[in-house]
Amino acid sequence: MNAELRIRWIAGLALAVFATGLRGQSDDIVAVSSKVAKGYVRHRLPDGSFQPENYVFGEGGLMEGNARDVTAQAMTFLGVAHTIAYPLARQKYFPGKNPKTNQLLIMVYWGTTRVPVPANESAAYATLQIANQNLQSILQAQGPPSGTAKNAAGSLAARNMNLNNPMIASAAYAADAALGMAIAENRITDRQNERNAAILGYDSWWNSTSDDLALGPAALAQRQDVIDELEDERYYVVLMAYDWQTLSREKQHNLLWETRFSIRSRHNDFSKELAAMAQKASRYFGSSSDGLVHLVPEGHVWWGEAKPVADTDSNK
Repeated sequence: MNAELRIRWIAGLALAVFATGLRGQSDDIVAVSSKVAKGYVRHRLPDGSFQPENYVFGEGGLMEGNARDVTAQAMTFLGVAHTIAYPLARQKYFPGKNPKTNQLLIMVYWGTTRVPVPANESAAYATLQIANQNLQSILQAQGPPSGTAKNAAGSLAARNMNLNNPMIASAAYAADAALGMAIAENRITDRQNERNAAILGYDSWWNSTSDDLALGPAALAQRQDVIDELEDERYYVVLMAYDWQTLSREKQHNLLWETRFSIRSRHNDFSKELAAMAQKASRYFGSSSDGLVHLVPEGHVWWGEAKPVADTDSNK
């Protein structure tokens, strides 16, 4: 099946999707990033509400994380589409019935992020620890060096050590090799974090903090906040709205808006949280969030029944 036929089939399938009033309440923070193409403007009716726009869904597909997630896999495309249709309707986006007048093709992607292995659990980190411990043990056992190496051939660990001692030289170079592996793994981790930042819509936060690392502890703390969120597996949904008429007539992909929203997967169930995630993120459907925003759950206070308290003052 070629791409054109697949889009038409999915578009026809989306005609059966109707808003069903699905609601939910998540106790977790929902991260949202939404962008709008230049020139895309939503028109308003005399009463101030948005002018309705019709759409058809396209199946982007499930993107699996490191491990098989049953809760994300349990959601079919139609299940995800049905759940998202209600929040879309709140923003006056409705399923279309006529391909000749539909305005949008909304591609739907969902899944879990692939996160790197924590540094303290990686094989490279464990090897580096062992190599450093071995080097320190040998240095302590050999006592102070009789001389220092003037040329350590670029070796980081072997500098200022007596390389004429075979045991020290061997342990030092082993530590350097382990350090090189750890550095290479850190670079792989950075690339994975950067990919996740692009998928989740964290790219603005990722880029802004990477430029400020030399500014001090506050900038480093902000960078660590980004890393902590990216390296904590997250459920996500990506909606990408294209101009349907331009696509169907001219075969050109004209992206009008996109919204990316996510929550951490830990202690959550995607099939149960999706409705709440979409409902919170819906305020940004078709509009810009001006970067990444975190939507904190609303707080509630319950007042119990007022009861009189007996006077316990012993002086009365």
